Amino acid sequence: MLALPIGTRARILRLGCPLADASRLRVLGVFEGAYVRIVDRRHGILLDVCGSRLALDRAVAMGIIASPVAA
Repeated sequence: MLALPIGTRARILRLGCPLADASRLRVLGVFEGAYVRIVDRRHGILLDVCGSRLALDRAVAMGIIASPVAA
């Protein structure tokens, strides 16, 4: 997910982070099949998830596999 450019809309394919982190992300709307938009990547990654902003540290973001989708 860290390789996607800012502004990209993406679909989450897999959460490859630790179970506790993955469970928390799912509660916050980041789950397999969810659509997110990359807002910023200065100190990790900032996502737009259903109109809410969610900041993730670099280690958690590296475990998320996502595929870009057409806007």
